[in-house]
Amino acid sequence: MPPWDEHDTDYTERAVGYETFESPWDKHDADYSERTRQDALQPPLDAYEADDSERGPLLSLSLRIDPVSKALIRHIDGTPHPLDVQHAATFAKVTRAVPDCGRTMPVPPTARLRRTCVPSQFGELPRLEWLMEPLIPRRSIGIIFGSSGVGKSAFLIDLGIAFASGRLWANRFDVVKGAVLICCQEGEEGMRTRAFISTRAEDPAVSARLHFCFDALNIGAEADIDDLAATIVRLGAFVVFIDTLSASLAGALEENSTSDMAKMIGLLRRLIRMTGVTVILIHHTGHQDGRERGASVLRRDVDVSIMLTRKGSEIEWRTVKAKDGPSDICGRFELEPVEGLDAQGVWQQSISVKHCDQIESVTSARPTKRLLSSNQAKVLETVKTLLSEQAISASDKDSDAPYVERERAVSACLGHFQHAAQKHRSSRARETLQALVDNGHLTDHDDRLRLAN
Repeated sequence: MPPWDEHDTDYTERAVGYETFESPWDKHDADYSERTRQDALQPPLDAYEADDSERGPLLSLSLRIDPVSKALIRHIDGTPHPLDVQHAATFAKVTRAVPDCGRTMPVPPTARLRRTCVPSQFGELPRLEWLMEPLIPRRSIGIIFGSSGVGKSAFLIDLGIAFASGRLWANRFDVVKGAVLICCQEGEEGMRTRAFISTRAEDPAVSARLHFCFDALNIGAEADIDDLAATIVRLGAFVVFIDTLSASLAGALEENSTSDMAKMIGLLRRLIRMTGVTVILIHHTGHQDGRERGASVLRRDVDVSIMLTRKGSEIEWRTVKAKDGPSDICGRFELEPVEGLDAQGVWQQSISVKHCDQIESVTSARPTKRLLSSNQAKVLETVKTLLSEQAISASDKDSDAPYVERERAVSACLGHFQHAAQKHRSSRARETLQALVDNGHLTDHDDRLRLAN
């Protein structure tokens, strides 16, 4: 017996083998007294049936503990109880006799049992489902990011219409049809114009499933998350877009702070548990075009990340992270000028997304190679040397084409710009490398440079 039990006034021999349970509503019972409280905490032995050893001890009129898995189950039908009941069950003290296992301090009486399960119960838990297979899972957090002016708002409207209509997205991905909520926190007028013109040719039922919210929102505040949950449940929405992440923080959280962004992700997970919704954040790129602005949590703790990058007159979307599906899925689209009457009857110009039908035809149409300047020729030779060194050192099992990180190439090429002031050499090297990409001599993906075919 652990030493602290000798002095535990609540401990009795007849309670060995049973969990004590305090119902939260007992505190508000008018007939409640300290004596009846002790009786409630120590259920009489005759309250348990003869087969309790097989069915597990009774914790309340509706809950038992499974003797094998130790998970809370319903008393009536023996099924695992809902998650909200699990979290509401507060145990005053666990007095079941268990092996000492080297324990040197007691479990606090306010501790709650966490929900557990064994592999045989996994079939009763939610399985992986898709909103858009294999890109966007249900009940997930996604992020779409890109530089300013790359077409993020038009892209999310195109996604929203696909979900609201249930038709193929990008001419190749099946989607689940349902209600959509778009929380617009910046550029309200432009968003309204784009959405109104983009949906004018749609069936009225599609527009009726596409909901917009222009109220101020702070996704770093629990109260706002609760309000958003109530709105989502009322609408029956199964996906919510938040445009943009920065604007929806309302200055309360710092996007460069790991702890702040972890808190925000935690609140969004709470929103998902309350509603079953999928959350997609719209965000900007940072100093490096291939990464989201802010803390690394924004890549590490989300389920899917989609990057938008301008490629000449077209824009490429690419999955740079997919926790439950294949990564590096990509496609291209154009921002097509459109015009029409807005909701007030005023003639407006706007843009909409036009997906490229065949990815192969787009990627194969590479820029025409041009004659090189002397500096470009020197830089290209340096990059070829770096690529050759990597190809020699790479494993034979590595089938990917050799590449060199852009920053490494910049450092290696600084010597070609001795004529420039020292503070300008890095920028000159970067400009020359970008010119080689634009002219079709190099390709660039995620700041990885390769020779063009």
